[in-house]
Amino acid sequence: MLSLLLAWATSIIINALKEETAAFGKLEVIENRVIQSDKNLKELSNSINETQYITPSDLKNYFNNQENILSDITAQTSNLFSELDELKRELTKFQKETTSQSSETPPNYSGYSLQKFTENVTSTRCYENQSYKTRCKDTVEFSNGWLYSGTWVNGQPDGNGKLTFPGGATMEANWKAGVPVEVTTNDQEDQKILKSITYFQNFPAGRINSKFSSVWIGYNFNSGTDETWESAYCYITIMRGNEEVKIDLSSYRSFSGSRINDTYKYSNLITSSEFRKAQDLCKYKRSGFN
Repeated sequence: MLSLLLAWATSIIINALKEETAAFGKLEVIENRVIQSDKNLKELSNSINETQYITPSDLKNYFNNQENILSDITAQTSNLFSELDELKRELTKFQKETTSQSSETPPNYSGYSLQKFTENVTSTRCYENQSYKTRCKDTVEFSNGWLYSGTWVNGQPDGNGKLTFPGGATMEANWKAGVPVEVTTNDQEDQKILKSITYFQNFPAGRINSKFSSVWIGYNFNSGTDETWESAYCYITIMRGNEEVKIDLSSYRSFSGSRINDTYKYSNLITSSEFRKAQDLCKYKRSGFN
C-alpha cells in the first residue's frame, strides 16, 4: 500500500512540475513582450523628444498592448498560485494517509508462543543452561510436535529462529521472549486468505483408492480476522454409490496442542493401510490465514 501511495504522490509532483514548467514558459513569453514594450516606449519617447509626429493611434496601440501584458501576468500568476495550492492539498492528503498506514495495528502472532524452560545448572543444553548466561543456539522438539531451531535467551526463543510443524510446514521469524514478532518466511503459506469463521482445505485422495474423493481439513476460528485457529479437524470423503461418506482421520483441540489421530475402525469402504495413508494427507496449515 505504501509503495502505491508513493507512486501516486510522485505522479502528482511530476504533473505539477510539468504544469509549472509550462507556466514559466508562458511567463518567459510575457517577459519578452514587456522587454519589447519597453523598447517601444523608448522609441516613442525618442520620437517625442525629436519632435517627430505621433498619432493618437500609436499611443492607443501602445497602451492597449500594455494592458494585455498586465492582464496576462495577472492571469498566469493566479493559475500558478492555484496549482501550488492544489499540490499542497494533495501532499497533505498523502502525508495523512501514509501516517495512517504506519499507525496500523501490527500482526498478532501470540498463537505461536513457545514455552519457557527453567534454568538447570547441571544441563549441557543451551536452552536450559547457557541461554541464562549468553545468547546461544539450540534445537528443541516440544511435546506438541513443534520443532524450534534458533537462538535462545533466558530459556526462551529470542532472535532468529525456524519453527517446523508436524506435516512439514515451516515458519522463520524474529522471536522475542518465546513469541515471533516478525515473520520472515512461511513456507509457501504467505498468501493471505480471506475466510469466515471456518476455513476448509482439501487434498485429492484418488491415488490411494479411485473411490476416494478428498481429504478435508477444517479450521475453526474465533473470528474472521484471527492469525491462528482455535481448533482443527481432518476427514476423508468416500463415494458409496451416489452417497458420499465421511470418515474422521485426526484433529487438534487447540492450536498449540498435540495432534490426535483417530483409531481405525473396520469398514468395507477403507482398509487400515488406506486409512493411515489418508491420515498422512492431513497436512495442517499453521500460518498465512490473515
